[in-house]
Amino acid sequence: MNPSRRDYLLLAILGLCWGSNFLAIKIAVAEIPPATLTLGRLATAAALLLVVLKAKRIPWPTEPRVWAHLVAVGIIGNALPYSLIAWSEVFVDSQLAAILIAATPLLTILLAHLTLADEKLTARRLGGVGLGFLGVVSLIGIDALKGLGADVLAQLALLAAASSYAISGIVARRMPATPPNASALAVTGLSMIVLFPVAAAADGVMPAAPGWTALLAMLWLGAVSTALAMLTYFKLVASAGPTFVSLANYLVPLLALGLGGVLLGEEPSWNMLLALALILAGVFLTGGRARKADPS
Repeated sequence: MNPSRRDYLLLAILGLCWGSNFLAIKIAVAEIPPATLTLGRLATAAALLLVVLKAKRIPWPTEPRVWAHLVAVGIIGNALPYSLIAWSEVFVDSQLAAILIAATPLLTILLAHLTLADEKLTARRLGGVGLGFLGVVSLIGIDALKGLGADVLAQLALLAAASSYAISGIVARRMPATPPNASALAVTGLSMIVLFPVAAAADGVMPAAPGWTALLAMLWLGAVSTALAMLTYFKLVASAGPTFVSLANYLVPLLALGLGGVLLGEEPSWNMLLALALILAGVFLTGGRARKADPS
């Protein structure tokens, strides 16, 4: 599949949505327990997506085959990796976690080659994905890899989360044509249902009502990092394929650090500039030459 200019724009939007996760979670989790925060962001996203669905009068999917795909994406692409990442980061440094999660595009390109006729592995695509991974490692620092093998179970959980994201992209690509708004709402709602008992068991009742700052951060997570991200995700999977979409995982740490730099006034370091060059080269190498943008 040959991404259009619009696909590259959507990829940047998706990376920004996911990249803003870190700052918003850091603010919100100071007052809201992690499982409850995840449930709150999903509930916020589901409510907003329901409003969009009703306002645009988009029909609800009725085919059992579509719902089978939506359930799979909800569990494999949201509920399972969210839980695995949250648990593993209790034991593993977040920098090493970011590198292991960045294995998603590498796993996706291999799975896509085996399962999708229009996502065959080429030297150019593999080179692009490899360049992007090197960009993430250079951004975070090679020293983060020194922790490999220290907490094997937690690291395996992170690789399982990366595998879940890769499998989810393949499942979403093979799903029958469905409006992105309906797909995003269904997946978000299903994830919320699955995670509700987890939040209730893990957090119980919050000791005090959170302040406005934490609540606004949770609303941002729901509106931007979940609702807008899910809409963008389904549009991009349909138009450019799961391998291209998975490259957003390379943009996430770059944009997360970039947002911190803008807000905190920090100067970009040499490794950030090197990472930017490697990641952008990897994205364009994997995507190939952009065709003329679709007027729609």
